[in-house]
Amino acid sequence: MIINKYKKQYYILGKGSNILLLRHYYNRVLIKLNVKESKSPFIVNASDSVAYLNNKFIKDGIETLNFLTSVPCSMGGAIYMNAGAFSKSIKDVIEYVYIFSLDDYKFKVLNNEECNFLYRDSYFRHNNVLILGAKIKLIYDDSNKINKEYKKYLKLARKVSKVPLSVSDIDLKTILEID
Repeated sequence: MIINKYKKQYYILGKGSNILLLRHYYNRVLIKLNVKESKSPFIVNASDSVAYLNNKFIKDGIETLNFLTSVPCSMGGAIYMNAGAFSKSIKDVIEYVYIFSLDDYKFKVLNNEECNFLYRDSYFRHNNVLILGAKIKLIYDDSNKINKEYKKYLKLARKVSKVPLSVSDIDLKTILEID
């Protein structure tokens, strides 16, 4: 890898959402995933927004990611931390995860069991790998039913969350303490 040849430190961004970089990252090479959307609905990219995929799936009568309605993350982030809500987690819908090892520079495919999913933990948190994408289970149901469930999840999340659920809810001046 060219970064290793020139002994450069690097930081890999997935979608790049929810990121504020500290000064010590300025001297590193930033690598951002930018993968074209898969034509297959059950193959998702690590940089795909969970919210985007969920909205797309709802229209097609797929409820697979509906439980993550209120979780602001990319698919890679959701897989990395085994994101979950409403008594479900990403491990429940993952069949395979496609990765690139940063140790031996090889592409690999891990099945669900090999991902070692635990509560907010996984194989990926403990190994030097880059999550590229995943094959997920597609769970079909009536679009109207899925949409009602989506609205229910969103309402519940807004009720219990102290964190804003959308950019429009954020007062950036307060968060950054700008005078």
